[in-house]
Amino acid sequence: MFRSYLISALILLSANAHTQEFQEHNNGLIYSDTTIKALRFIVDSMNLKYRKCDPWKDYYALSQTKCHAIILDSTGVKKAMHDIKNGIGFEDFCKKYPRASIQKDLLVIRSKEKDYDGKLQVEFSTLEVGNAYGRSIECDDTTLYDKQLGSKWVYEHSPKSKYSNESIEAFYFVADFTSEKLPEKYSRMIQYADCMIDTNSRIFLENATRSYRFGALNKNAPKTPKMDKLEEYIGKHTLKPQKKEYKTDSAFESAYYIWLNSKDSVVDATLSNDRQFALLVKEAIAEAINAGISTRELEELAMKYDTREHALQLKRERIVVGGCSMDRSPRIHAQEIAVLAAETVNWDIFLRAHLDIMNDRFSRVSDGSWAWAGRKTYIRELEILNFDVITLLMGISLRVGNPSGNHYFASISRTGRALSESKDPILIEQEIASAIQDRQLDDYNRLLMYYLYRHYIYHMPDIKNKPENIANLRKAVATLPLIYSTRLVIMDEDFSR
Repeated sequence: MFRSYLISALILLSANAHTQEFQEHNNGLIYSDTTIKALRFIVDSMNLKYRKCDPWKDYYALSQTKCHAIILDSTGVKKAMHDIKNGIGFEDFCKKYPRASIQKDLLVIRSKEKDYDGKLQVEFSTLEVGNAYGRSIECDDTTLYDKQLGSKWVYEHSPKSKYSNESIEAFYFVADFTSEKLPEKYSRMIQYADCMIDTNSRIFLENATRSYRFGALNKNAPKTPKMDKLEEYIGKHTLKPQKKEYKTDSAFESAYYIWLNSKDSVVDATLSNDRQFALLVKEAIAEAINAGISTRELEELAMKYDTREHALQLKRERIVVGGCSMDRSPRIHAQEIAVLAAETVNWDIFLRAHLDIMNDRFSRVSDGSWAWAGRKTYIRELEILNFDVITLLMGISLRVGNPSGNHYFASISRTGRALSESKDPILIEQEIASAIQDRQLDDYNRLLMYYLYRHYIYHMPDIKNKPENIANLRKAVATLPLIYSTRLVIMDEDFSR
């Protein structure tokens, strides 16, 4: 029963998701004029520095080629696996196993990834084109990353279980993998992103813990006598209900919930000028920072009664996980980090936190589309700060095989939505369409730009401009290689909201 009250609290906090997500200042932004002025000074100096820089790095596209994909389950799996190991040709395989499900001429990339245990693998992934879903195969043999694989196979075998039949999934590579050098125009976009987004920075500290918004400290957390003493002091002065004082659980839970909702206002009214309280807060914060831990309550106390620097450090010790797609607490946590970083002029932390809000890059149980309606992208803040926004967002949308360490990669769908809220739609439309049509750009990035444009059109606030943009998208797609353009059927109704 008590847990249900806490869940109710979360629901109440997310209830205004469809009106105003974050508090806005008189300037209509989520950062104050003073903060914007300080940040704009940094952006202006970084833009000036960037303009004077010579290109310092060549970027190369992800290693890519075309493949045929097969799936075979139940009968003949072991024989098929034996034939694949022995290098059977693709046409011979199709003749021998006519029951196999086959997709031809898929764009496939290869990359090095870590599995859940931190072990390095080579992953082969196809890009979704048209109505076909992308697939992936992971291989433990890391030498496959550098080998020529034309006319060769990779496969994954799944043994029979009580839930599924034995199966094999395989890719047959039509040609060797290649990695083309990106044209200078796009390399400069990536370089601009790396210049603006410090590649040495991280939002959260190395040993940050994961918790729900109202989660208590992990049971394995170090002892915290100072924090415990502060909690007792607050409980005593806010008349925290004690379970032994109530005859029934429901009566206690009701009283506890009332206390929980009024506690902060009582603290503000009765303890804000209390010297003992102020000392306990500082001691508890020092203890938490020294131990590398944090709680939501302590973060709020630091924001009100201590320094912004300490509040920021505490927030970086805790990664907030959402309970569901409607739970805004991870976004609230990121926005508070962004505000604190902005106010303390921690540029590297600020920009990553703001981009995470824009990209909706948070841990949730699910991320249903019904929650999008209440989420803005906050691209206006970036424009007010005098970023070259289209260069920045395309720079983090393009994919390369040799990125700088900790390079920020954007979500294509969220970035498309963010760009639809920009003040420079004509420039954005021209740049994305140009990238799709650029035959010097690799196929993978051209297709990513196609999906970026699709999401942009879908979220356009002015529906009067949609028909023209859909027509422009069709023209751009017509310039893609035929194996892609013929599969990309663009229907007007696909862009209706």
